[in-house]
Amino acid sequence: EFETINLPGPHAVVTCFDGSVIDFEEEYAKHKYTILMQWSSKYSWEHELLLPQLKAIYENYPQNDIQIIGWEVSNVDSSKEAASAYAKDSGMTWNNFYYDLGQYDWVTDSEINEVNKFGTYLGFPANYVTSLTVVDSTGRIVFSDLFDRHIYEEAGYLRKLIDNDFNKDGGDHYKSIDYSQDGVSCALQSATLGNGISVVLLGDGYSDRQIADGTYHADMEFVYRNLFTEEPYRSYQDMFNVSYVNVVSATEGFEYGDTALGCQFGEGTYVFGRDGKCFDYARNVVKEEDMDEVLVVVVMNSDSYAGTCYMYNPIDRSRDYGSGAAVAYFPKGVDEEMFAQLLHHEACGHGFAKLADEYYFDGTTIPDSEISNLSIQSRWGWGRNTDFTSDPTQVKWAEFLEDERYAGEGLGVFEGAHTYQFGAYRATEYSIMRYNTGGFNAPSREAIYYRIHKLAYGEDWEYDYEKFVEYDAVNRAAASAGGPQKRRSNYVEKQYEPLHPPVVVGRTWREAR
Repeated sequence: EFETINLPGPHAVVTCFDGSVIDFEEEYAKHKYTILMQWSSKYSWEHELLLPQLKAIYENYPQNDIQIIGWEVSNVDSSKEAASAYAKDSGMTWNNFYYDLGQYDWVTDSEINEVNKFGTYLGFPANYVTSLTVVDSTGRIVFSDLFDRHIYEEAGYLRKLIDNDFNKDGGDHYKSIDYSQDGVSCALQSATLGNGISVVLLGDGYSDRQIADGTYHADMEFVYRNLFTEEPYRSYQDMFNVSYVNVVSATEGFEYGDTALGCQFGEGTYVFGRDGKCFDYARNVVKEEDMDEVLVVVVMNSDSYAGTCYMYNPIDRSRDYGSGAAVAYFPKGVDEEMFAQLLHHEACGHGFAKLADEYYFDGTTIPDSEISNLSIQSRWGWGRNTDFTSDPTQVKWAEFLEDERYAGEGLGVFEGAHTYQFGAYRATEYSIMRYNTGGFNAPSREAIYYRIHKLAYGEDWEYDYEKFVEYDAVNRAAASAGGPQKRRSNYVEKQYEPLHPPVVVGRTWREAR
């Protein structure tokens, strides 16, 4: 029971194969754990079993918590030169040295006596340290293979010890150790029409074991399938390139805060993360020239209800089709229905189409200064589903109001949008951009249709209202048959908690932090 005794790690100052000089006591103090390993280039089989684990631990353990010091003990069949070559050829990139018997004074008599109280035979330091010993930052041994031979019998045993048994400071929670899959990408679909519109899926708060056991892949597949369940995305799915990139976090979920993308929950339904890091991962699968229009979807490994989209200024502000990169953050929610609703509102609505919120808080009036800012964004094609006039002949969706073919959709000019009850207007009572359910209304569908075609076919593609109406017949038929806008006439608003409004960052994605 190492927690109840005090076995000191050995003391030494040694010269490594690369000429560097290290002090064991200093290394103990600088690292959470220091692994001491005696190996043999001739006779030992034990370190061969440990080597793959040690490599993964040394290369990938977060925050440089792990140090490894290895050595070969001199014998008649070995030499310093041969040992150095063996360490290099074996991929042991940590500190290694050659221990010439009698060269180093490792332990004091008092320390030998302390160990001998427990019946441990001590001869030269190899017996003291054995093949593998772990020392903590206080210089105390917390593991020795003298007392636990499972390290040679159970695959991954050493990693398990470090992940779970040693880490008591933050509670008994799992910590990732294998980052080999971090940044590895998977193409879910490639566009068969047009130039290819880039959507990149990421996850935060997923550990290495959740990558390995398929949890991460399953969540990315869920997002992929549900990206295209609503119109117009369903009809134009073939114009999209969709990939996901593995993101390995140190911990699972957000209780311990050590996640790769730095996602956190704020007040209410507000969430945030490190957008710059998200764009770095996205560049694993998206060409630099396509990043200006990329949508990055970040799934937070939590069952909470929240979501926030971060919208970046377009590089070219002369474009009018919702140009600009975006990062949409949201958790998985309590069930698949909530997961899909959050995706549709944050990613499909805000992130891709640059649609505005259609909900409001009672008693609020939109300030003139905000109208001015939103009017500038309107010229970029943002917020095509809201307006600041109640005149049905002047609102952005006036053409739909005059078109008899849309008479069954419940279109009008309804006050309340952009989170304000007064001074901002929306086209329908119910929609995805108000209650996360009910489909996208006609102005929103038009905005999505417009942006999809501009990105797929380039600046030369020209919008034709009649062609849109021809496509949109499927949605008008659904509405006439009791679709989203009609069947929610008795919707209870108290069931819905508004998501945090999108954050307009005020910079381009290249300046993301």
